[in-house]
Amino acid sequence: MFLSNHLFSLVDQDLGANTHKGFFESLAVTGYHDHFKKPLLSIDHTESASTSSVKNTNDMDWSKIRHITFLNETASDRKIVFQVTRPETKNIDELFHFFAEVTAHSHWITDFRDKVDYSAYILSNPNYLFFHGDGNCLLLSLLFSSMVENLTGYKLDVKFCRNDEGTFSHVYCCDEKRGRIYDIDQKSILNAHTLCADGEDIKPLYALIYWLLTHGGVLKYNQLRQSQSDDLLSSATVQYFKENFETRDPKKKSRIYQPDPVQEDFFEYWEKANKDLCETLNLKDDDYVWKKVFLNALHNQNLGAKKLMEDAFKPFSINIPASGHLSLGFTKELSAIEEIMELAHIFYGRTPMQIHIPASKTNVIDLFDMPWLILFSTKQEMVKINENVYTTTLTKCGNYRLIGMKTFEKIGLLDNKKWPFEVQIDAIQDDYFKIIYPANAFLFNSPYLETLFSGEVQTVQ
Repeated sequence: MFLSNHLFSLVDQDLGANTHKGFFESLAVTGYHDHFKKPLLSIDHTESASTSSVKNTNDMDWSKIRHITFLNETASDRKIVFQVTRPETKNIDELFHFFAEVTAHSHWITDFRDKVDYSAYILSNPNYLFFHGDGNCLLLSLLFSSMVENLTGYKLDVKFCRNDEGTFSHVYCCDEKRGRIYDIDQKSILNAHTLCADGEDIKPLYALIYWLLTHGGVLKYNQLRQSQSDDLLSSATVQYFKENFETRDPKKKSRIYQPDPVQEDFFEYWEKANKDLCETLNLKDDDYVWKKVFLNALHNQNLGAKKLMEDAFKPFSINIPASGHLSLGFTKELSAIEEIMELAHIFYGRTPMQIHIPASKTNVIDLFDMPWLILFSTKQEMVKINENVYTTTLTKCGNYRLIGMKTFEKIGLLDNKKWPFEVQIDAIQDDYFKIIYPANAFLFNSPYLETLFSGEVQTVQ
């Protein structure tokens, strides 16, 4: 059982029986249809899973890992270092296939044009690939174009198109000199003149299934907003969903989010959009206010002037405290926490990264990105963080109390310019707490990862 199964069922209930089927089948042409069966996105806890210990982490086959735990059984802190091993090439096609493998069209926790200080840091550093790998066609195209320019010096144009009816818009990368379209959102390399893959005369947009998954995420978000889980989502996340999915005129919604969308129709929508309005996007243009604001944030980071994806391939280290551990994947324990499952469906493509921290009277922690949650024992009705007291929420399963992204927003994480973000957590009522981050399952289940860790590692496949 995979997360996508539930999202597909929500989509079919809302837009029509078997809506997702045709879109899913067309994705097979690209070779990325196994994206939906990444082991780290599995919530199946059958007894047939094999458990083993690993002595050399570089001998692991990350593509088969369903759950992994790095144990620190020593009396001092230990670091685990992750390194993305991108293809050492300047071939744009090869770079395209790498980026398409480790990213997917999915909801970000906010519009990157809104919380610009947070976004500028994340999108230029390793955080994006390790803990996000998401975004809409605009963000994915900007990131891929920038990555290609950083690594090869070659500049791809980013194109925006929209039909006059407003029911279809799209962003993609184009190499006009070579007559090629690099549509990272659709995971397709196409002929710029025919909009088809080389040697083909069929014209689908192959990966529209991801757009349907984001619609499933919206439906899951709507369910969550009707529940009592007010602390799970930041106000910036709520604003993102409101502006993009709640207040839009139903007649102006993209056709794919209206009842009974037909896969074969969308090439015609794209073709018409390219004729009705097609323009080149450049972050340095002053046509939209957000561009100047975002570039200022990008250039004013604490490490100096930066570009999107400039430091994306630097090693990333995470501290595992003495007698603590770090785990990835949907363990049986985490899958029973409904709040984690709700977030995993809304922000599809992420798997929980849990850092189990033995508690002391005063706990100073470096947060390296926005966590989904911090879990405490049921004794912890209040928690003191950086001298301020916050109320915790009992999880629906009744086994933990939590603080979520709304509290992290109050602490200042989404407006932070300098990472890691240090927090002091005091007055813990039990001997542990757990920080739950989102991790990019598409990267962690890919062949593009190396790990350096001295300690016991347990895997489940």
